[in-house]
Amino acid sequence: SQRAVRCDCVLLRDASGRVLAVRRPSTGMWASMWEVPTMERAGPGAPATDPRALSRWIGGMFSVEHGPLRRAREFVYQTTHREFTATVWETSLLAASKHRSSSTTKAAPRAGLGASAGTDNGVMTGLRWVTRAEFVGLGVSNFQRRVVGEASPAPTPRDREWAAPQGVAGTPRSRGRSPG
Repeated sequence: SQRAVRCDCVLLRDASGRVLAVRRPSTGMWASMWEVPTMERAGPGAPATDPRALSRWIGGMFSVEHGPLRRAREFVYQTTHREFTATVWETSLLAASKHRSSSTTKAAPRAGLGASAGTDNGVMTGLRWVTRAEFVGLGVSNFQRRVVGEASPAPTPRDREWAAPQGVAGTPRSRGRSPG
């Protein structure tokens, strides 16, 4: 039987449209992989998170001020031993937020609501602001790829460029024939 896990995944964007990525703890499922800020709760019938509580968790855990949370979608993801029900939320940093929006940021988390992401014994292991393409390139689970892929807007030209095979011409070469 699969263990039920409810996840609230937050796509927190800065003014450039990059999302906050957090490194998971070095033990457990998806150890040391990257994810968007995710609050996990185990147990069958775990209640949906109240947006106000989730907002307080984001502000406290990552020391940021953000706009209203918008529920983007919900989906179910299954692994061999777990069934994840994920709610994906989107929000943006407020212009007045004092949080540094550099590409690499280190911070110490504050007490949260049972979040498992981004800490090893209470010490934040890594935060980064990344584009969608950079996020997928960090080393993320298929679950998190789905979180970002299904909730993010259409890929930007930079994202499409990142995904294109390198060194491939736009048209196939003719073999053994000279042009015209």
